[in-house]
Amino acid sequence: MHMEDIEPFWGGTLQESLACGTPVIAFNAESPGFRKFGLLVSPRAESAFKLIETALANPARLVSAGDEGLEFIKENCDWNTLAQRLNSLYSSLVK
Repeated sequence: MHMEDIEPFWGGTLQESLACGTPVIAFNAESPGFRKFGLLVSPRAESAFKLIETALANPARLVSAGDEGLEFIKENCDWNTLAQRLNSLYSSLVK
């Protein structure tokens, strides 16, 4: 198990958005497009605008991404789950 397994992903702002059931938009120059929890967009403004405009034309897909994100948070980021992962990590270290 690695420490990134304990911290399920990338930081508070994205987690807060997903916990609210809203899709996220993150910047990634290599592979923009729809993803499970929202969008990866190019840091270039024109390209980002086009992808966001396309996403807004498909509200059902955005709602689905928000729902998926909320479910992920419920399953992976509650205190009991994190405590179990830490306990497992600590147990593996003392063996």
